[in-house]
Amino acid sequence: MFVEKMKSVEWMDYALLSMSIIPIPQGMKRPDYKWARLRYTKTWVLLDTDSGTRMLERFFALGGGGLAVVCGRPSENLFVIDCDTVEALHECRRQLWARGIDAPTVWSSRGGHLYLRAREGAVKTIAAGVVAGVEIRGDGALVVLPPTRHESGVYYRWDRGNPPRNIPTVSIHDIDFLVGADGQTVKLKTSTGERRLHDQTRDYLERGAKLAQGTRNSRLFDAARDYKFVGKGTDAALHDLLPVAVASGLSEREAAATILSPFKKPSPLTPLPNAALGEGNYQQKNNQAALDAFVETMQWAGRTGNTDKRVMAALIQRRKEDAHRHGDGVFRASYRELMLLAKFNSWRTIYRSIERLKCLGFVEAVGQDTSTATLWRISSLVMNAGHFFMVQKDTLIQQFSLRSNYCGHFAQRILNLLKENGITSRAANLGTAEIATAVGCHRTTASRHLKHFVEVGLVAFDGTGYRAIEGHVVDSKVYEADQVRAARIAREQAMFAVSRPLEYLWKKNREKTL
Repeated sequence: MFVEKMKSVEWMDYALLSMSIIPIPQGMKRPDYKWARLRYTKTWVLLDTDSGTRMLERFFALGGGGLAVVCGRPSENLFVIDCDTVEALHECRRQLWARGIDAPTVWSSRGGHLYLRAREGAVKTIAAGVVAGVEIRGDGALVVLPPTRHESGVYYRWDRGNPPRNIPTVSIHDIDFLVGADGQTVKLKTSTGERRLHDQTRDYLERGAKLAQGTRNSRLFDAARDYKFVGKGTDAALHDLLPVAVASGLSEREAAATILSPFKKPSPLTPLPNAALGEGNYQQKNNQAALDAFVETMQWAGRTGNTDKRVMAALIQRRKEDAHRHGDGVFRASYRELMLLAKFNSWRTIYRSIERLKCLGFVEAVGQDTSTATLWRISSLVMNAGHFFMVQKDTLIQQFSLRSNYCGHFAQRILNLLKENGITSRAANLGTAEIATAVGCHRTTASRHLKHFVEVGLVAFDGTGYRAIEGHVVDSKVYEADQVRAARIAREQAMFAVSRPLEYLWKKNREKTL
């Protein structure tokens, strides 16, 4: 009876829970084929297409009858508390229930598995032996699922008979009951590329309750500001910082107001008021306009072109905010400030881009300030080129203020070309072939974009050619080409990763091919 019930559990039940499932043979804990690429693949995204679903059906039909899940990023930050004994499983469940967490449970041959998702990111694996009787299966780890049979003959089974309807998402700080062999609490850590909290903030979370009067508010404010910088919201800040602040002696109302204060204020890296920037100085305004013209008109080609453009724009923004404090065009720009302005999560991306810009002669390092942040100067080459672009603006294709998160590269260039054609009053309306040649894309690509622009009212077609409609403002949510493209790329990547083991299985099990 039980075995028949478990056979009704299929891979689709898990895929609908955004779990990256792969087939394994019965009686084994690992596949008998090369599956390394599937460690980083969200197989469940293939359900979005009929062809992907059919491929997955073949994949699991040839896999041997068992199922396993890839934890971590492919399964939306899934992690599993693997208990080797029944006693350890009961203790972990009791600790979770005390914290209001009801984790779905799978019974194994010796103990069981508790399934959770981490709010902060993909959890790192904690190997067996660190915590007595417990192992944390984290990012990239494989965990066996029902209805797979253990080598001992015992079937893995869900505690309540069927897979859960959802897997609860918790904070890694909620899992604070794991004790190592040395008697110290073992904390979960994440392995994603998210921004890391500053060391002072981490110190505050550990020792902030013991701070003396006079420093409690300032330390709490700095910690909350750091939470804002790393991208954590007010809920996370209140959840983590408020208990520490109250324990230090602050009232709950005062502590909450201090925590929310940085989120209400503008970022310290936002542009300064015009008076502070010396906007009355015509030469300074002219130089800044030249630098802006350089970034927008420069052809940033190559694989790293867009990255270099964003970092160069961030450097120019820092010059605008800080140059008046040092003189001679020198400005302060730390990697942290550039990461925030360029919207990158890794300082290595900033470092490599700056090295390329230095090799091109665009920027140069001129020293450090008292805080050890680097002082920079933008070269005269960039300044002269920017002034040239400003002078020649009537003969160059202008980069209009179309900055949409959803508008693709060629779509943006087509709109700019049509607007420039209308402003300069050149020959009448442009045809599809002429537009495709001018922006450097295929004619079918230009035709697809133009058709959509006509539908949403950005472009008019009179039977012979296209023209931009004057005074129309682009809505960032109107054109969603990039969203569609991103979804298509995700499916193609998943398809490619699955196709390798599928091909292997087809050759190995040719007689079972559907």
